[in-house]
Amino acid sequence: MNVVLAPAPGRRIPRGLFGALVVFLISPFPGLCLAAPLAGRLLLARPRTGREWGWIGGALFLVVAGFAAERNLAQQLLIGYSLAFTGAVLALQRWRPGPVFPRVAVAAVDMATLISVIAWAAGIQWNEVRLVLETQFQQQLTDALAVWNVSSAQAADLRKIVAGLATVYPGVAVLGAIAGGMLSNAMAWYITGGRSGEEPVRFREFRFNDHLIWGAIVTLGLVLAPLRSPWSVLAFNMLLVWAGVYLARGTAVALSMVARWSLSFRLALFISGALLLPYAAGALMLVGLADTWLDLRRGHGPPAQGVMQ
Repeated sequence: MNVVLAPAPGRRIPRGLFGALVVFLISPFPGLCLAAPLAGRLLLARPRTGREWGWIGGALFLVVAGFAAERNLAQQLLIGYSLAFTGAVLALQRWRPGPVFPRVAVAAVDMATLISVIAWAAGIQWNEVRLVLETQFQQQLTDALAVWNVSSAQAADLRKIVAGLATVYPGVAVLGAIAGGMLSNAMAWYITGGRSGEEPVRFREFRFNDHLIWGAIVTLGLVLAPLRSPWSVLAFNMLLVWAGVYLARGTAVALSMVARWSLSFRLALFISGALLLPYAAGALMLVGLADTWLDLRRGHGPPAQGVMQ
């Protein structure tokens, strides 16, 4: 299943899709997981216009910039993961076309497993990678604090958050790959006028097989089990991926419910959610989980054609 906010064949890219792109870029997701698949999808569609070549050039510029930047151990692993993910997604699109979400998710998880096995075989330890990530993030925060005017207490809280981000970044990277893969597919469809693959459906119809809830339950059980590192860290990162997926589903349910509300009320709701982001995110994740059993969008219009039940 490919997901955008407003399908419109042969027209310009919707503003909602550009908004999703902005959210992706300001998130700690790896940019290569969007730029590389986008360039690949556009090239596979056999570009015909200057507009298409322009998008390809922009995406390839970001890919080359990622290669040209100074790289540490963690960044090298991330580049390898992004390229492996891109190859897997394009191969599945070409030889086994079908719903986008399950294929993107399978590619993201399988390639993360492959890179982890390769790193383990090369003798790379998780703590070594985590330390490199934390050092990089702390340096970036130090540079930002030189510009921001924050108190010492706030700076200490930010450093704790950064340390935690280094621990869960494998899960963040997998979520970024899933989001980047789906965004690249939707953008390629609009840029090429529909030649790149399956027609997108509205984001508010986003759903997936309800039986996947058992994977989330098993992962939660692993997190609660007395596992040692790095297995406990692996389980927590897996749970983060499930949380992100169900957060997206809950957000889609919420958008479906408020679609008929006035613009001013929706704007006020968005601002309130942004101000109370941790609580809003938790509530939306619970909504996504509840949708597994309750089908909360029933009565808010039939699912768009092509949505995987």
